[in-house]
Parts: sequence; C-alpha cells; structure tokens
Amino acid sequence: MSWYDLDNQRSWNILLALGIFLNIVVCFTSDLGLDTHVRMAADEEGMLPWGSTRPIDTEASNPDDLGRVSAPISYSSMQVKMISFSITMVLILIAWMIDNRLASLISIYPTFIFSNGRGYQEGAIAITAAVGFLFLFHRYQSKTTEKKSVIERWDFSGEPPSPILSIMAGIVLVSIVQWKGYLDNQLVIIGGLCLGLVTYYLMKSRILSKWQTSTMKKGIIVYILATIAFFILGFLGYGGSLNVIKDEPLRLLSAYPFAVLDVLVIHLAFGMMIWPFIKSLGVSLNQNTEESVTWHFLACVFVAAFLTAYVAAQWTLESILWSASWPGIIWTMGNNGRYVSLLMIPIFILIIRLEKTNPQQFTLQKLSEGKKSMALAIILVLPLSIFASFHGQTMWTDDAADFLAEQVEDGDEFLLIHDQTLGMHWLYTMHNSFVQEDLVNVTGHWRSPDSDWQQELNQSEIKPDRGDISSIEWLVMAPGLEGPSGEWEPIKQGQADFLNGGGEWSIFKRNISQ
Repeated sequence: MSWYDLDNQRSWNILLALGIFLNIVVCFTSDLGLDTHVRMAADEEGMLPWGSTRPIDTEASNPDDLGRVSAPISYSSMQVKMISFSITMVLILIAWMIDNRLASLISIYPTFIFSNGRGYQEGAIAITAAVGFLFLFHRYQSKTTEKKSVIERWDFSGEPPSPILSIMAGIVLVSIVQWKGYLDNQLVIIGGLCLGLVTYYLMKSRILSKWQTSTMKKGIIVYILATIAFFILGFLGYGGSLNVIKDEPLRLLSAYPFAVLDVLVIHLAFGMMIWPFIKSLGVSLNQNTEESVTWHFLACVFVAAFLTAYVAAQWTLESILWSASWPGIIWTMGNNGRYVSLLMIPIFILIIRLEKTNPQQFTLQKLSEGKKSMALAIILVLPLSIFASFHGQTMWTDDAADFLAEQVEDGDEFLLIHDQTLGMHWLYTMHNSFVQEDLVNVTGHWRSPDSDWQQELNQSEIKPDRGDISSIEWLVMAPGLEGPSGEWEPIKQGQADFLNGGGEWSIFKRNISQ
C-alpha cells in the first residue's frame, strides 16, 4: 500500500483519531477567543459593563456608552470549553452519519480546531447549516424496510421535501442570522416560514429546470447578482455592516479581492480540502442537474457570495472604527474567513449527490485517480491543524489581570493602554479575572497610545465621549509601550508570547495622595 492509498478505511480512522486528539489538546492549550471574552463579560441582556467595543471616540472607552452583544455567555471558562468541545464532537458525529470519511476531514479542519479552543460559534453554526440544508432541499425517507445510513435515506428522485420539514429547515437556517444579533425571535420564525414555503413551492414547480443553461452558469450568475444586490442594499442603508460602502466605496472594493482569497481560496478550497474535487465538480455542474441538487448548489453559492461581501465589509468598517492601518487590518482580521466553515458539510453532501447522476464525480468513498491530490490536501492542512491545536490562543492580559485582581479592591478602576485595533476586545479579556475574585464592581478603561491619556490622568475635566480616568490608580501598558514617569511606580512586568507580537507588558500604580 502506497502512502497516498486512501482506499484503506484504516487510514481514515487514524486521521479521525488524530483529529479528535487535536480537538482535546486545544481545550488545554488555548485561551478563549477575544469575542468569547466579550460575550462572557456581558450581562444576561447582553449589556457590556465597561463600554461598547465600538466606542464613539475611536481612541477611548466610555463605560457609560453601554454596548450590547448577541448571545451573551453566563458560564465559566471551563464550562465554555466543555460546551465547545461537546459541540465539536456532535459536529463530527453528524459528519460520520453522512460519510465516515467526511468526519475525518471535519476533525482536522483547522478552522474547527481553532474555533473549538476559543469557544467560538463556528461548530454550532456548522451543525445548524448542515441540518438546514439537508431538510430544506432534500426529501428524507423516515421509514424504509431496508437498513440504510442517514445519507442513503434521501430520496434522489428530485421530489421536493415535505412543506413541514421545509419550514422547520427554513427557521433553523434563519436562526444563524439571529446568532449575530440581526433578528429577534419573531422575525426568525417569520423569515424561516417564508424561506421554507417559498423554497418548497419553487422546487415543486421545477422552475430551475425551465432555465436552459448549465448548473455552473446558473451558479456564476447567482454569485454575481447576489454580490451586486448585497452592495446595493448596503448603499441604500439596509445591509448592516455592508452599509459602509456609502462612506468608503473604494476601500471596500479594494478589500473585496482579498476577501475572495481569504474566504473562497484559503478557508474553503484549501482549508476544507475541497480543491481535489474541483475538476470533477466542474464536469458534473457543467450540465443540467436534478432540481434539488441545483437548488442546493445555488444556496451554497448565495451563502458564499454573502460571506465574501460581509468579510470585505467587516474589514472596511473595523478599519474605520479603529482608525487601523489599511490594508494592515486584513492581516489582523484574516481569520474572519472562518465564517465559510458553515458550508463544509453542505458542499460534501453536494458532492455525494452529484455522484448519483455523474459516475465520474469523485467522492471521499470513490477517489479514483484523485487519491494523490486528496492525500496532498490532507498533508498540507495537517501542520496547520497541529499548530492550531498545540499553540492555541495565548493572552498576556491573563497574567496582568490575575495580578491586578490580587491587588485591587472592589470598586477600583484601572486603565489599559493598547493600540486601537481590538483595543476594547483586549480590555474585556481582563474582565473574567475580576469576576472570579468576586470583584464585580471593578471598572476597566481603555485608551490608545495617541489619545493624550497622560493629560487626562491629571485633569478633572472629562473629554466628550470618554470615561473619567482622573482618579485611576492602576495602569496597564500593552507590550512595547513606555509607561509614565513621576508619581507612577512600575510594580509588575511580564513577557508576551512571540506569536502575539512579543514584548514586555507592565503594570504601574499611582498614589492619589501624592
């Protein structure tokens, strides 16, 4: 057996075991992610105690400017890690029920390992998308006289799924948008109901079969039209983050090619190990396909188009809010391409479906001459998977906050000096250390290095849209920044991890009575 002989199921089982092991390791090596820390800091209603992560003054926080997050977390760090790992295992199990080899790829996909360790939502969203796609576009045979796997229970005749399941699937898919804070429960139900019923009746009418062109061309047209529609909605003020196109059209358009690279090439084709199937997918899709398969493919295209435009808009918006360097922000937020991970299972389901009508289509169970390419795809991804697992997320603010929590009293305030990019996010990584010590009334402030913060410390006048820091006793300086002199005394230093930029962080204390 040659090294690339993936016909042997034992190789896939070993890969699955390795993937599960890496997902276990990352739970111990990785700190929770920045967004997770922010969600943990919020109260039950999602209100943030130290101010919005998108402050009005881009160089300073204001605790009175209460920000809000969707899906706040009320669990401890350990509980979040356990929940995140459990969700990842459920995702792998669902993939196993569809195709045991798909489970192996899911387990080593760097994005899911990355998200698992940081407590991000990608695993849960991927489960939701998989269930939604299956029941929205395909008829399920719940009763059969033969013993069949989950994937074998799907009716390939092209008949539309039942309207009840379509509605349920629609609600499931629309709920993904709710997780990002864009819809309330009522709109999720209404939107899901409309999505399910419209999709059901369109599939029943076989409207796509009347469109006499190949499925691939349909996909290209849908991608272009959807992208244009998203930008038009943004220009009209109905696109959320996409609204930034009104203020920075050139910056958004310059970000778009990088978003295509990040979302479609790096995270989708390369990271999901889908590129070995692209050639056979092209052949299968370069003809008319069965109705439900066409709808499934076009839905994947639509979601990919939205996510690509959304990531470009996020980069543009955050660069403005944080006054971040352009295009340097693209490197800082490059992991936003991970959002496309929700399409991993739907895309492999599409590949399985296409093989039923095109025997030349490669699948994980029938790689044929694609074995070498698939083996190469796995080998190229594995180092990233191992790195994501064993290195994990490290935060210098953990040590700084733990030290402060031992020194301060409940009701004290401190100031973090950090660059504008993700400055408020880094401030909230310190919140949990105080909560663990029952110091729930400690207030954290943030200033950028260029915000004239030293002047603020020594005057009673409060600047507009900024919190009062005139009575601050504790000062935390991010790595690489020089602290104040005079009445400020350095009492703690530490070294940041090299992959977090390195450098020495420091804590200073001021005696107010001086």
